[in-house]
Amino acid sequence: MSDAQHDSDAEHRVPGTRADRRAARARALTAVVRAKGGVTIPQAVRDQLRLEEGDQVIVSVRDGSIVLTPAALVPRDQEWFHSPQWQAREAEADADLVAGRYTRFDSDEEFLASLDDA
Repeated sequence: MSDAQHDSDAEHRVPGTRADRRAARARALTAVVRAKGGVTIPQAVRDQLRLEEGDQVIVSVRDGSIVLTPAALVPRDQEWFHSPQWQAREAEADADLVAGRYTRFDSDEEFLASLDDA
């Protein structure tokens, strides 16, 4: 089969066919596990996921496969916002807004006066 014919055939394949799976295995990227368990993620994968040196990944096992998921880390000075207690308060505030349980003030002075009256 000529390269042109092979390329043409590849364009008309139905996703998920045996030929597609075989082609995917042929294109599969590999990495070597080093002595201390280190693995280099192939550049094509790092580019696709926009991983840069120093980024962290979550390592898990799913159905017998190693899964690396880019970790979205929270800066220490913002951890308070992501605590379960604070997130519960955020959900409560969102529910109040949706239900119309809020007061709108036309000025800072009006808002401050409402605090004095409380």
